[in-house]
Amino acid sequence: DRLVLQYGATQGFVGFREALAGFLSQRYGAEVRAEQLALSGAVSLSLGLLADVFGRRRGLVACEDPTYFLARGIFDSAGLRSFGVPIDDEGLNVEALRARIEAGEVPDFVYLIPTFQNPSGSVMSEARRGALLALAEAHDFVVIADEPYNLLHFEGARAPLPLAMHPAAGDRVVSVSSFTKILAPGLRTGWWQASPAMLERALGHGVLRSGGNLNPVMAQMLLPLIEGGFLARNVDATRELLASRCAAMCDAIRSELPGARFVEPPGGYFLWVDFGAGVDARALRRAAKAHGVAFTEGKRCAVDAAFPSTARLSFAFYEVDEIREGVARIAAALAGLG
Repeated sequence: DRLVLQYGATQGFVGFREALAGFLSQRYGAEVRAEQLALSGAVSLSLGLLADVFGRRRGLVACEDPTYFLARGIFDSAGLRSFGVPIDDEGLNVEALRARIEAGEVPDFVYLIPTFQNPSGSVMSEARRGALLALAEAHDFVVIADEPYNLLHFEGARAPLPLAMHPAAGDRVVSVSSFTKILAPGLRTGWWQASPAMLERALGHGVLRSGGNLNPVMAQMLLPLIEGGFLARNVDATRELLASRCAAMCDAIRSELPGARFVEPPGGYFLWVDFGAGVDARALRRAAKAHGVAFTEGKRCAVDAAFPSTARLSFAFYEVDEIREGVARIAAALAGLG
């Protein structure tokens, strides 16, 4: 079809969106419709475009603290100012956000990773999801949910629903996802899920008005992988692989770093580890480098807080024996700090 090589429909061609909607409906056990989806670039590009669209009234964005360590740079590039809101095992502390808003800091949007959070692995509770959306309605701000990990759950038959599918989401939420984590990073392709009214606003960005959809050719390449069942099989295999690697990392930490504190995540890519009071994660990272191992220190994931003794450890890329060896090397480096 020669039209594949022309500028694509801004929202992405309907055949692809229908196939993706069918796949997601099966995974979530709840209906997703093609008109609620838009083909996009990968998450980083999506965040930049959405920040441009939704961040212009006050120039202020609220972020989880800690958060994805490259997100703040994306918002800085969009000319936005960020402030951090603490999280715990139930996700974003909505009451802390409420206090900041009542003190006069009303964000244009809240950026969060509600499911298998990067870096903590936490899942936002249903009570807090509802409270956040009620707060967004009361104070007229948008919620941008970064959700590339939802399909990578370790237990249960159904994936956790994206925030855009919450009954109270209305026209307030854009959930951003990607084929990066479930197929291949080099595709640089993903999707937005939102109400049709929210998608209409988001798709008004000048870049999309100029040339239409960002990835029409890639959509044609992905379509048979979805329709033929390859994507579903790959997601299942990836879930199984990540679960085994996560378990290996947790077991290794318990064995090699008994003083460290962490919560075993129910999905995703990451573990958030606190090595304990008195441990300087930056010094430990330097020492670990000499042992041939690296990690992301907690400070890189910070917005306003410090997190001096914490680290984000990824179990996504490495084999089980490499994970065990890596944790053992971190333990040796920590012992060497004395």
